[in-house]
Amino acid sequence: MINEFFAWAILFLPLASFSIIAILCLAFRALDARVSSYLAILTIGATFALSVAALAGTASHGEFKWDSHTWLSIGDLEIKIGILMDSLTSIMLVVATGVSLLVQIYSLGYMERHEYPRYYAYMSLFTASMVGVVLAKSILQVYFFWELVGLSSYLLIGFWYHKPSAAAAAKKAFLITRIGDVGFLLAILYLFAQKQFYIDQGLNPFEIPDILGSASALPVFAATWLSLGIFAGAVGKSAQFPLHTWLPDAMEGPTPVSALIHAATMVAAGVFLIVRLFGLIEQSEMALAVVALTGAFTAVFAATMGMVMNDIKRVLAYSTISQLGYMVAAVGIGVPAVAMFHLFTHAFFKALLFLGSGSVNHATGTFDMRYMGGLRKHMKWTYYTFLIGSLSLVGIFPLAGFWSKDEILLDAFRGGDTIDQIVFALTFTGIFLTAFYMFRCIHMTFHGEFRGGADAENGEIGKSVHLAESPLVMVAPLVILAVAAIGSGYVANPLDKLGAIPAHWFVEFLGGHGGKFSIQLALASTLVAVLGIGIATLLHRNSQLRKVGVLATLKPLEGIISRKYYLDDFYEGLVVSKIFYGGVARFLDWFDREIVDRTVEIIGFIGRNSGRVFTPLQNGQVQVYGLVASLGGLLIMVAYLVFG
Repeated sequence: MINEFFAWAILFLPLASFSIIAILCLAFRALDARVSSYLAILTIGATFALSVAALAGTASHGEFKWDSHTWLSIGDLEIKIGILMDSLTSIMLVVATGVSLLVQIYSLGYMERHEYPRYYAYMSLFTASMVGVVLAKSILQVYFFWELVGLSSYLLIGFWYHKPSAAAAAKKAFLITRIGDVGFLLAILYLFAQKQFYIDQGLNPFEIPDILGSASALPVFAATWLSLGIFAGAVGKSAQFPLHTWLPDAMEGPTPVSALIHAATMVAAGVFLIVRLFGLIEQSEMALAVVALTGAFTAVFAATMGMVMNDIKRVLAYSTISQLGYMVAAVGIGVPAVAMFHLFTHAFFKALLFLGSGSVNHATGTFDMRYMGGLRKHMKWTYYTFLIGSLSLVGIFPLAGFWSKDEILLDAFRGGDTIDQIVFALTFTGIFLTAFYMFRCIHMTFHGEFRGGADAENGEIGKSVHLAESPLVMVAPLVILAVAAIGSGYVANPLDKLGAIPAHWFVEFLGGHGGKFSIQLALASTLVAVLGIGIATLLHRNSQLRKVGVLATLKPLEGIISRKYYLDDFYEGLVVSKIFYGGVARFLDWFDREIVDRTVEIIGFIGRNSGRVFTPLQNGQVQVYGLVASLGGLLIMVAYLVFG
């Protein structure tokens, strides 16, 4: 059991780490650079331990509710801060803090040659921000930490600020996610506008339990627009179509940052939000349909781009977008518990894959798979852990991804209506695409002959790269995550006897899906996955196959997909360059020159020249001053006599 003090400590420990590192290491240089890494790891480790205690507490005692603390009052409306510690909160805390701990331990090796304090300060802030989103009892609290997550990601994606590509990627991520956040903000403003509706019922429009408790009383129109506004924020954070374009570019940040973003923090925040507020979203059939179709389409759309990328981190980035689509689709078809189950398993195998890509880069100096190959011989631990992560992602029995992904497919298949069937068709197609791009990635990276690494990428003849396994501090987190990628599917397994969660807690949160398993669907999905693996293997081993038959006719399509369906060109070329810079920016430039500048110039002109009117009066002659004083006194007397 966990009390309120320790619940707040889960939030304030990483915040304290950020503050201490920022002040002592960055501002005053009072601590050794290496100390910052140990401090961050120590505090995140303590946070993880408290999160595990919270999970145990909610599993055995159910939900914990603590009184909110009033921050300020606006008339009858009180704006409060507090903690909501339920099953959803506790399992998300374990994911966020557990993955963060492993990532930061891994960083000891990966970031060894780079600046420590700034990196670990930002990572601590990032973890604290996500923890704040998860713990929040008020939607205003969620929004505050939601924006702090955005700030943290901006700082970490642009960590290599001297690289123009990193600075551009950070700005792109920040701006695109802000577009979605406008919808989230509008939803919060609508709640404020309807505050009397809640106050009359003795409720608070910003408290999440009150929002969910009164959701059924809202008009359908209001529930729809509130839900769509909240979902817009989730679309931005979780990189769903059409706001997905920032996530692949976010690979410009350090690889451990990519692992944290993709597995347990920023992109997970969007899914967490719509699961947290599902009680509101389910009041609108239109909102559910939009959520389901957006997620299912994104799952396939992103997977097609993963099939043609040559940068290993970008392959994994599009994989993340696709898997988030599965989670969002699950929420849309009415099974948020299954969405969280997939988020839970995905966190481990996706963190494993990203850290594996970092291990490969540590050896080769490149992320371009065209210059890798043959690494299986030199990096056995990295290879086998990466293979486990890939098989779990594809959904191969009995790994974790098999259990969570198949549940989404089964719920969609049994749904019955048109939306459910569309979701099933798209997500089932995604299995083949996922298997293909992941084993294309494995073959290009680990099989065949080594193709020179960074030397060959830079056009150098000599191959100075000395291939070797990464240090233990990097390999150990890979092994731990590989174990989780195998075993995490048994935490809340659909076969009741295999699940580790107590029955009442299982029903409360992950419930509603116990015992839901279809051997026929499992076999079908496995066969489709094996087909994708087989085709990827054949194409890798026999490049001549790409030049014949159907594959040759698909070559032009590969070029279109490689250009990301020209969406980036549209956003950056048309929207930014022509509409923003051609229209908005021109207007702002005119407004700045003709309105702002001229207003300042007029005020300056008046200030400069008004003094000239009174300058002759200040001539230094005492008799003139006496004359003016006398005339002033006379005017006062006349005014008194007249207006008396």
